Amino acid sequence: MPQRLPAVAGSFYPADPETLRREIHSLLEAAASESPGEIVGLLAPHAGYVYSGPVAAEAYRHLRSRSYDAVILIGPSHRVHLEYSAVFVDGRWQTPLGNVRVAAELATAICTAGGDSVRADESVHMVRGHAGEHSLEVQIPFLQTVLEDVPIVPIMMGKQSPAEASVLASAITEAAAGKRVLLIASSDLSHFHSDREARMLDGRIQEAVALFDPAVLWQAIRKEGSEACGAGPLAAVMEASRQLGARRAVPLSYATSADVPLGSRSNVVGYLAAAFVRGAA
Repeated sequence: MPQRLPAVAGSFYPADPETLRREIHSLLEAAASESPGEIVGLLAPHAGYVYSGPVAAEAYRHLRSRSYDAVILIGPSHRVHLEYSAVFVDGRWQTPLGNVRVAAELATAICTAGGDSVRADESVHMVRGHAGEHSLEVQIPFLQTVLEDVPIVPIMMGKQSPAEASVLASAITEAAAGKRVLLIASSDLSHFHSDREARMLDGRIQEAVALFDPAVLWQAIRKEGSEACGAGPLAAVMEASRQLGARRAVPLSYATSADVPLGSRSNVVGYLAAAFVRGAA
């Protein structure tokens, strides 16, 4: 059975289990966003916890006391070039907090529904060291804390386009029929601008998310200069969330890396947390 070992423990988040638990609990206790309703999907950032942890916690705090059959995680591939979405279809993911099993049946069904655009491929997930991918890994300790023993489907999205996002969303919707799943898009926003410019660029992404409209998201990315390394995962989660019954989007928190003690206002990264929920639009 394949086991994906941590690639960024000790750099993006603590490698010591007790230190990691304390840090996550502290972040969750400090979070203060109001309950958005019945959550189908989430957007959470994926930088080091010292930078994006407070924003991510605003999303994860709302999963306490909730129940799901599986969590489908979609993140961008920063290190490995892919022309498809790579699904980790069987095995376990290890973090300092223990192992999380993969929902193999659901993962396989997503691949079957996605055709050539969505493929079973554990190999690109298994890379460690400097080339190891962090976009999904950093989400898992939060999940282990708020949703114990819930299996996951890790998906690393390579080619990011409106068409590929729609294919992936439809594959997820078809495979998840009759199941209670949670979708998580992993993305940071603008990279390495001044804090003032980042907030302007990120404001357009926030508007697209609040409108719950992938077309507006792609417009912001492609024509207005906004940035999101996980634009494809975010668009896919928005589309699939709507197909699975979400009717509105609730922005939960926004910050830049300048908002933490280590941050500089001259060179920042933007972070956004949001929920896609059932209920009146």
